[in-house]
Amino acid sequence: MRADDRRVQWAGQSRRLSEVAASLHQAGQFRPAGSVEVRGRSGQKSVAEADVTLDGVAWARRRDGRKYRVAGPALPLRLVVVQVHDGHGQLLAEWLLLTNVRDVPGEQVALWYYWRWRIESLHKLLKSSGLELEEWLQESAGAIAKRLLVACMACVTVWQLQRQATPAAQECQELLMRLSGRQTKRSRPVTTPALLAGLSKLLAVLDVLEEYTPAELRQLAAVAVPHLSHRESG
Repeated sequence: MRADDRRVQWAGQSRRLSEVAASLHQAGQFRPAGSVEVRGRSGQKSVAEADVTLDGVAWARRRDGRKYRVAGPALPLRLVVVQVHDGHGQLLAEWLLLTNVRDVPGEQVALWYYWRWRIESLHKLLKSSGLELEEWLQESAGAIAKRLLVACMACVTVWQLQRQATPAAQECQELLMRLSGRQTKRSRPVTTPALLAGLSKLLAVLDVLEEYTPAELRQLAAVAVPHLSHRESG
């Protein structure tokens, strides 16, 4: 599990996890663990670990919703600290992972969490940031499975496009971003949800072009929005 900056017992003292991570860094305990991508930026991953004990009091909730504190046995756990830095040494991400798995390297634990985080990115695209899965109206398992398969294919398509750095791919990204109508930060001009929205509109445009010529579309647009024809003629 990914932990917040809680207190644990480490080296006979009560320390926050951030303090443990800082001590591991000062002691040179971090080791390289490969490259990853975080928020669209590439970085180098490093890993350090320590044995800690979680001995704080837990919170429980009564039936009426009120919280109360519950003491329990201390949990000996393994802390795996993962840091991701870019090529300039800037910290892109830090994950404080607590696990009771001890028979695999810390690098493997970090990789498991990284892929779990990538799966959560897929869930976000399928739900609130893209395809609105929770609003689907299909009633049978087969219909939902078919639509889910198409949705996953769309996600994979935009992920592949987003990772390409060729001039043609960048031009396509710009087109999809324009079609999406989404506003983005200057630091992240291309986002996966916007690419997904733009791809949907591009496919709709291509479908329309199978039935109408550009001239016919301009005529129809003049009917729907008359002032466009006046602006073009002027």
